Amino acid sequence: MSFITGAIAWSGHTFTIAFSLVLFPLLSFLQRRTEAFAAAAAYYAGSTWPVVPGAAVFFGTHAGVIEGMVVWILGSCTLAIPFGLLWSKNRQQNLWRYPLAVIMTAIPPLGILNVGSPLTAAGVLFPGTNWFGLIVTLAICGLLATYPARTSSIVIATALVLNLNYHVIQAPNTWQAVDTSFGGAGINTPSPVEDFQSAMWIQDRIRSSSAKVLIFPENAVYRWNDSTDFFWQETFSQMQQEKKTLLIGAGMTPLGGRGYLNTIVVRGEDQQTPYFQRIPIPVGMWRPFYDDGVPLYPFGRSTFTVAGQRVAPLVCYEQLLIWPVVTSLVYRPTIIIGFSNEYWARDTYIPEIQRSAVAAWARLFSIPYMLAVNR
Repeated sequence: MSFITGAIAWSGHTFTIAFSLVLFPLLSFLQRRTEAFAAAAAYYAGSTWPVVPGAAVFFGTHAGVIEGMVVWILGSCTLAIPFGLLWSKNRQQNLWRYPLAVIMTAIPPLGILNVGSPLTAAGVLFPGTNWFGLIVTLAICGLLATYPARTSSIVIATALVLNLNYHVIQAPNTWQAVDTSFGGAGINTPSPVEDFQSAMWIQDRIRSSSAKVLIFPENAVYRWNDSTDFFWQETFSQMQQEKKTLLIGAGMTPLGGRGYLNTIVVRGEDQQTPYFQRIPIPVGMWRPFYDDGVPLYPFGRSTFTVAGQRVAPLVCYEQLLIWPVVTSLVYRPTIIIGFSNEYWARDTYIPEIQRSAVAAWARLFSIPYMLAVNR
């Protein structure tokens, strides 16, 4: 049942995320620590099973379904450890033990893996309530495991009232998120011809757009360097004259030439230092025992300001986690922007799950969001 709960909650629809809280009434009936561990592991396995069919691209061209299944199972079991450790025979202890387990899975080191957190349900149940709604949702995790029937009734009634009175906040009409169809850009090394064609397409789109801020997806430029700046100089000059700003996902080679940095480059009217992705995909991008991946920056910069808006950037995998979101929202952003390269997940509904998670956070804090996606 826990597996089904996770699969339904994270099926790609914003409102089904609330179903993730069903995990806690299920946990309340368990009589052994091993049962609590197994139920939590099954929940996380249900919420992340699309990783398996996407593994051949997700973990590199030489990986396959077996490698994906190993990472999927290990990740699910790792996230279940706090639920097993904090299980208690005393049902009243659930009031603080399960919320603590949720916190332990949300922050590093486990927070690096924590796809499918029930905390995301806060934006579905309590839109517009900001941090209060997040704290209440955390408390509900314990209440549902202690008083499931009574708590469920109160939560459903409150959520209905809040949702009926909530209005979606629209993004600025002078901002434009542009989707691309560059295939495996950033995952597979493009040929020089493909790289040139993509760059020309992007520049043509910039010049023809009336938007003042243009947003392009993760890895829209395979590698950004001084030569790229020189090649784009004419476009940048025109952008400065027209007071346009470009936000674009690009790879960068770090000092020393090992691995690469997954960045958001800001150019044009509002030029600034690149923004680094904080939590890349473990194993597929962040490779802790190798030097050819993307470094991990869990405590790195979490917002930047462009055209009068404080941006909370979430780069692909970060959209599914808790830590990058809450550490950005602490700085009171006025817009959330998701940058994604979803080529690897084209045969799954992971892109829909990402969109639903970002939408839930935007609802909770009553701020607009925009998504730029490469397919």
